[in-house]
Amino acid sequence: MELLRVKTEVMMPPRADVYPVLAKALPALRERDVFCITSKVLAIHQGRCVKVPADPAEALALKDRLVRAEAEAFLAPLPGSGVPVPLTVKYHTLIPFAGIDESNGNGWFVLWPVDVVELCREIWEWARGRYGVRELGVVATDSALLPMRQGTVGISIGHFGLVPVADARGKKDIFGRELRMTQVNMVDSLAAMANVAMGEAAERTPVVIVRDFGGVEFTERWVGHVMPADDDVFTPLLQQMKNHE
Repeated sequence: MELLRVKTEVMMPPRADVYPVLAKALPALRERDVFCITSKVLAIHQGRCVKVPADPAEALALKDRLVRAEAEAFLAPLPGSGVPVPLTVKYHTLIPFAGIDESNGNGWFVLWPVDVVELCREIWEWARGRYGVRELGVVATDSALLPMRQGTVGISIGHFGLVPVADARGKKDIFGRELRMTQVNMVDSLAAMANVAMGEAAERTPVVIVRDFGGVEFTERWVGHVMPADDDVFTPLLQQMKNHE
């Protein structure tokens, strides 16, 4: 397996077309490549940017309003907490600040892109047409936190062209025991690998191509991997969050 880092020119907020940037920077794609692209450049492509006020108090108040508007569910920080970070749900994802970020924003709040699956499908169609490939996966990535773990990890916030979960149920472990529940989250695992290769600072590497990884099943339709609430071990915790209308 290879992780091909793709360095690009800087996409400047509040809006910049991603397709000329990709056309200039991408290597020739091959069959069964997985194309991972950071959500930040997708958001800038859509113009999902809000200017940060010069006054720090105004900036803080604006960010709070944006987070509450963007979040599907919201849990305020504990009073007196040393980490004043609201925990939110966005696109079936547990994420601080509803994904809103200032890093690499050049004075702009960058929100998450909208209609992410459709955007991944558009990139999938563009890339397949441009490079003449048939089997291709597209994954939109971002950084998230894991409970009780230090540091960020890459996740997928949308995908197209690949089956997100590999089902190991019915297979046997090394002692011959049949697996009854094991399913492997492939799309978030790919996003985690890509995120490490992209970096978090000034690397200017918003795209990583995962090549020659044999564990991916490709498809020409969207397949989801949202866990139903009744089956989710985290539901008791998530029920404490306030739903937003």
